[in-house]
Amino acid sequence: MNRDSSPPNLDTIPLKGVLNYLNLKERSVLRKVNRALREAVDSNCTTVSLNFDFCHSQFITLNLDDIEIVYCSDGVNQCEMLVYQKRKTVKSGYVETVKKDLGIYFKNPNTRITNLKLQWDYDTHLYEGLCQILETIFDELSQNGLGGLRVETLELYSYNGAQIARLLRLIDVNTINSLRLDTHVHLYDGDQFVNLPQWERVRDFQLVGSHFPHKIFNVLGNVTSFNIKHENGVDLEIIIEPIYLFVSTVLNPSENFQYGQITCGNIRLLDIPFPMLNTSRILGNVSVTIQRNTITMEKLL
Repeated sequence: MNRDSSPPNLDTIPLKGVLNYLNLKERSVLRKVNRALREAVDSNCTTVSLNFDFCHSQFITLNLDDIEIVYCSDGVNQCEMLVYQKRKTVKSGYVETVKKDLGIYFKNPNTRITNLKLQWDYDTHLYEGLCQILETIFDELSQNGLGGLRVETLELYSYNGAQIARLLRLIDVNTINSLRLDTHVHLYDGDQFVNLPQWERVRDFQLVGSHFPHKIFNVLGNVTSFNIKHENGVDLEIIIEPIYLFVSTVLNPSENFQYGQITCGNIRLLDIPFPMLNTSRILGNVSVTIQRNTITMEKLL
């Protein structure tokens, strides 16, 4: 019995509907079958969450949705990859291998990075290595007329405003929507990134740190929501006046603002009367509620 071994006509198969049900690992396997399927996968719109951990000088960890890949140096121009506990050796430097794999997602105009988390353990040398990879991809995108890395949410672990700005400007201004920063300590040189066009497009902002970010308040007029987590305790009598001023001068005239929250390790009352807790005060078109560990601001309809 003769069987037709010719490949199926992909035009007659509802492949797009099938691809929508495949996870990232299944898509990766499918695109390796042949050129036609690779083109079909790459031309189908998809999203992916990406965690790029460059916290060691000898290896890089990449998380693509639920897939963890560890790239490490295995001799000169040789990379050992660990995927699902399976080892694979590639004849290429581990940094170059990471760059190539990242390029598959960043260079595909049909792929949107929903969340890009970048970590380098606050190490300047590792930060430079990470930037070299991303800036190379960015330059290639620019040469092809694309606006930058198509990322919706950028999540960074840095207290250095200049470092944040260098990475933020790589993001496509038409896709960025959310910026999340974990400074660990105090945010320095925040003015380095708040003047970028990407910052103007941010609608959701989150900041974690150990110092109260007074300067950031003045530039939150463009966001729809913000969440600031201050890990240490603060004296309410010291911060209450700046917050009321922030509400009156920034949030009241804002056309975008809807909701904001400041969370502290502990809000010390000192000379502030206890009845202020769990009560709301209306300042213009914004309601301000003070609780034991949070101050909530909400735009009134």
